[in-house]
Amino acid sequence: MSQICFQFTSSDFVREEWKFSTRERQKHEVALSWIHHRRELHWYSKEVISQEFAKFREQVRGGRLVCSQGNVQDKQDKDGRWWYFLVVQDRQHLAVIDPCPLPLDVQEKYDDVVPFGTDPIALMEFGFSVRGFVYFFKSKKNRDALYKFLNDVHTDTSLVDHD
Repeated sequence: MSQICFQFTSSDFVREEWKFSTRERQKHEVALSWIHHRRELHWYSKEVISQEFAKFREQVRGGRLVCSQGNVQDKQDKDGRWWYFLVVQDRQHLAVIDPCPLPLDVQEKYDDVVPFGTDPIALMEFGFSVRGFVYFFKSKKNRDALYKFLNDVHTDTSLVDHD
């Protein structure tokens, strides 16, 4: 295993990235997600995540992506703080559950085959393995509003600031 791959999959690296990112959140930022191609965490403002989910919604309607009720859950992180998350997945990779993220050299080689990869924050901070884009929210209301928007339950994406 290469050194860069070790750093990416290291639970210490992921833990420190999570702790740093959760400390650095601004009030207008409503969701935190792992950016697969950049291999880092990113906070989304209300405006930006609404735009991103509008694009996802079109892909859900077109059958490419899915956000199922089973992937909308509440979990505590290792520090005991509650987070409300949802997972947006590619329909082609729903059945694939990995015990750990793919090594970087493998993931880059198969980017066209494995577009989403396993989320290391979900795996190492919350203890579950899933492929897809995992969005962690501090507000259950925001998470639920975006889930309903993605699945055409309503058209409102009004999100609230959180503490």
